[in-house]
Amino acid sequence: MVENRTDNPLTLKLGREELIIRLISHIHVKRIPASNWES
Repeated sequence: MVENRTDNPLTLKLGREELIIRLISHIHVKRIPASNWES
């Protein structure tokens, strides 16, 4: 989803929030044992 991130401030903000959400999700995935992630 890096298509319309040219000059739209709202899109840039959403992209930034998406990065933060992915980072938090990545940390949560690290804390959860791999046996619980079989999908």
